[in-house]
Amino acid sequence: HSNIIFCNDKGMILDSIKHVSAQMSSVREVLPGRDYFIPDTMSKLDPLDVTESVFRDGLISKPMPLAKAIYNSFTGVSPVAAEEICHLAGVDSALPPRELSEDVLAHLYRQFTYFFEQVANGDFSPQIYYEGDDPVEFSSIPLTHLENYRVRTFDSISEVIRTYYASRDTITRIRQKSSDLRRVVQTALERNRKKYDLQQRQ
Repeated sequence: HSNIIFCNDKGMILDSIKHVSAQMSSVREVLPGRDYFIPDTMSKLDPLDVTESVFRDGLISKPMPLAKAIYNSFTGVSPVAAEEICHLAGVDSALPPRELSEDVLAHLYRQFTYFFEQVANGDFSPQIYYEGDDPVEFSSIPLTHLENYRVRTFDSISEVIRTYYASRDTITRIRQKSSDLRRVVQTALERNRKKYDLQQRQ
């Protein structure tokens, strides 16, 4: 769903990389001449200014695993960031929030605010996490729950994203070509085994 939308100073759309008509999206049209607006974020909360009581009540109301409740409750929180927050708090991310005690929820909230203080202060350390040579995850904030992976630090998140997706693309293409090659070799082997069996019988 990524797009680039160009607007004038009055918020009117001049053009976009992808045009989105009413037939394509019931949420909003992205067409020249239309007013630009940010789509509804499903009533998610801002993680930078949420109070402890709103944080607690928002999680407890969701009948799902804790990590999922976190990233479904707050704007800009990914599943990986939610796992990191649970890890920092020492709480099992698979537990339903309503099973957590008041003390545990208070501790979780503190870790949540510490995590987002890094965002508010611009205290970033862009990194890619590798399993062998395969990039498995990237982040602008260190992820302690991935400490067993090899880590490479970069100067900017843009460099991280370029490197991560270029590496993933290369690995995908190599695997696709090797899969095609294995298929060709397997077919040739099966054909030759059948010929060999036939010659043995003759």
